[in-house]
Amino acid sequence: MWLDTLIAVPVLGLQTVPTFNSMFTYPERLQPMLDEEIVRDHEIEVGYDRAGLGLQFRTKSGFSYKITLDNIVVEFAYLPREKRTPGRLPSQELPPLQRFSALADATVAQMAKLLSFVGSQEQPKVIRFGLAVSALLEKSKAPPGIDDLIKHHAAFFKGDVVKSQATFLVNIEKTNSHTDRCHHTYAFDDMEKPDDLAVTLDWQRVFRDAVQFSGSIEERLRPLKNAALAYFERVGQGGLKDA
Repeated sequence: MWLDTLIAVPVLGLQTVPTFNSMFTYPERLQPMLDEEIVRDHEIEVGYDRAGLGLQFRTKSGFSYKITLDNIVVEFAYLPREKRTPGRLPSQELPPLQRFSALADATVAQMAKLLSFVGSQEQPKVIRFGLAVSALLEKSKAPPGIDDLIKHHAAFFKGDVVKSQATFLVNIEKTNSHTDRCHHTYAFDDMEKPDDLAVTLDWQRVFRDAVQFSGSIEERLRPLKNAALAYFERVGQGGLKDA
């Protein structure tokens, strides 16, 4: 998978039917999970989101969790670690890089774990599932599909495009039960950071009627994750127009 060769991180989000009653019980429901994280890491950051309408916390493992009135999000980020060497000032270093596909699997597992606590009384009703990836790469080494996308847009102009930021939301497939779609975003600035390219793909399944996950939550989430990864791979390979 082309994303496995890059610095790429996942965000998994569920848009849910708003329920005020459940929101006020989330801190109590999540207490066992928070206690478990504290025992393991001896440290955890907990707080309310900026609007004050939800709870968020982050662990030393790099995962952060956010539960609001209508969204449940699990996100991974590489957290710098302080390195101390005798006789030298402390320095920051990143933890070992992981394959994106492995991080996506771990994020699904974390979401399933979170839902097991959040939905201890009743699973939330899900309107939309989304899995996004943000990646940094060298523009000169972009995979064929990304390279073709940029060149196709640049072909509109006579001169060289040296800075761009573009986003496209595309409906991929519609069925009687859902619509699959994806936000495609890329950005580069050859004047400030030559050859740097940022790519974000946000695959979503929007359900016609809200669904509640039952049984093994991870087993319900995994096919959605697989569909997203399969589409990300097609974007990298190119030829989406002819698929």
